[in-house]
Amino acid sequence: MIINEALDNLVDNIRDSNIYKKYNNILEKVEHNQQINLTVNDIKKLQKKIVKEKYALGNKSTMLEKSLEEKKAVLYSIPLYQDYIEAANDLNDLMKNVNNRLQTYINGLEI
Repeated sequence: MIINEALDNLVDNIRDSNIYKKYNNILEKVEHNQQINLTVNDIKKLQKKIVKEKYALGNKSTMLEKSLEEKKAVLYSIPLYQDYIEAANDLNDLMKNVNNRLQTYINGLEI
Protein backbone atom coordinates (compact mmCIF):
# COMPACT_ATOMS: atom_id res chain seq x y z
CA MET A 1 0.00 0.00 0.00
CA ILE A 2 1.33 3.43 -0.94
CA ILE A 3 0.56 5.00 2.45
CA ASN A 4 2.53 2.33 4.32
CA GLU A 5 5.50 2.88 2.00
CA ALA A 6 5.33 6.62 2.59
CA LEU A 7 5.27 6.10 6.36
CA ASP A 8 8.14 3.64 6.13
CA ASN A 9 10.08 6.24 4.13
CA LEU A 10 9.31 8.86 6.76
CA VAL A 11 10.61 6.59 9.53
CA ASP A 12 13.70 5.77 7.47
CA ASN A 13 14.34 9.49 6.90
CA ILE A 14 14.06 10.16 10.62
CA ARG A 15 16.47 7.31 11.37
CA ASP A 16 18.89 8.68 8.77
CA SER A 17 18.72 12.24 10.12
CA ASN A 18 21.72 13.72 11.88
CA ILE A 19 19.48 14.60 14.83
CA TYR A 20 18.46 10.98 15.38
CA LYS A 21 21.99 9.65 14.83
CA LYS A 22 23.43 12.16 17.29
CA TYR A 23 20.78 11.26 19.87
CA ASN A 24 21.45 7.51 19.53
CA ASN A 25 25.20 8.02 19.75
CA ILE A 26 24.91 10.08 22.92
CA LEU A 27 22.28 7.75 24.40
CA GLU A 28 24.63 4.80 23.99
CA LYS A 29 27.38 6.70 25.82
CA VAL A 30 24.96 7.72 28.58
CA GLU A 31 23.78 4.13 29.05
CA HIS A 32 27.38 3.02 29.61
CA ASN A 33 28.42 5.95 31.83
CA GLN A 34 28.68 4.76 35.43
CA GLN A 35 28.59 8.23 36.96
CA ILE A 36 25.35 9.12 35.21
CA ASN A 37 23.73 5.76 35.96
CA LEU A 38 24.68 5.82 39.63
CA THR A 39 23.45 9.39 40.01
CA VAL A 40 20.15 8.60 38.26
CA ASN A 41 19.66 5.56 40.52
CA ASP A 42 20.39 7.70 43.58
CA ILE A 43 17.82 10.25 42.38
CA LYS A 44 15.19 7.54 41.90
CA LYS A 45 15.83 6.17 45.40
CA LEU A 46 15.55 9.63 46.91
CA GLN A 47 12.34 10.31 45.02
CA LYS A 48 10.80 7.10 46.38
CA LYS A 49 11.85 7.98 49.92
CA ILE A 50 10.39 11.47 49.53
CA VAL A 51 7.06 10.10 48.32
CA LYS A 52 6.89 7.70 51.29
CA GLU A 53 7.90 10.43 53.71
CA LYS A 54 5.36 12.90 52.34
CA TYR A 55 2.67 10.26 52.63
CA ALA A 56 3.59 9.70 56.26
CA LEU A 57 4.30 13.31 57.27
CA GLY A 58 2.25 15.39 54.87
CA ASN A 59 3.67 18.02 52.52
CA LYS A 60 6.49 19.18 54.78
CA SER A 61 9.78 19.94 53.08
CA THR A 62 12.47 17.52 54.15
CA MET A 63 16.22 17.09 54.12
CA LEU A 64 15.69 14.42 51.49
CA GLU A 65 14.44 17.09 49.09
CA LYS A 66 17.65 19.05 49.62
CA SER A 67 19.66 15.90 48.90
CA LEU A 68 17.56 15.32 45.79
CA GLU A 69 18.28 18.82 44.49
CA GLU A 70 21.98 18.33 45.15
CA LYS A 71 21.97 15.03 43.23
CA LYS A 72 20.12 16.67 40.34
CA ALA A 73 22.72 19.45 40.29
CA VAL A 74 25.46 16.82 40.09
CA LEU A 75 23.68 15.07 37.23
CA TYR A 76 23.14 18.28 35.26
CA SER A 77 26.78 19.27 35.76
CA ILE A 78 27.98 16.23 33.80
CA PRO A 79 28.81 17.44 30.26
CA LEU A 80 27.68 14.17 28.63
CA TYR A 81 24.31 14.44 30.38
CA GLN A 82 23.96 18.03 29.18
CA ASP A 83 24.66 16.82 25.64
CA TYR A 84 22.04 14.09 26.11
CA ILE A 85 19.39 16.58 27.24
CA GLU A 86 20.16 18.84 24.26
CA ALA A 87 20.04 15.92 21.79
CA ALA A 88 16.79 14.63 23.33
CA ASN A 89 15.23 18.09 23.03
CA ASP A 90 16.33 18.34 19.39
CA LEU A 91 14.83 14.93 18.63
CA ASN A 92 11.60 15.84 20.44
CA ASP A 93 11.40 19.05 18.41
CA LEU A 94 11.83 17.05 15.20
CA MET A 95 9.10 14.61 16.22
CA LYS A 96 6.75 17.45 17.17
CA ASN A 97 7.36 19.05 13.79
CA VAL A 98 6.61 15.78 11.98
CA ASN A 99 3.51 15.26 14.11
CA ASN A 100 2.26 18.81 13.49
CA ARG A 101 2.75 18.49 9.74
CA LEU A 102 0.97 15.15 9.65
CA GLN A 103 -1.88 16.61 11.69
CA THR A 104 -2.10 19.56 9.30
CA TYR A 105 -2.33 17.25 6.32
CA ILE A 106 -4.92 15.06 8.04
CA ASN A 107 -6.99 18.09 9.03
CA GLY A 108 -6.90 19.23 5.41
CA LEU A 109 -8.53 16.01 4.22
CA GLU A 110 -12.22 16.21 3.55
CA ILE A 111 -13.38 13.16 5.44
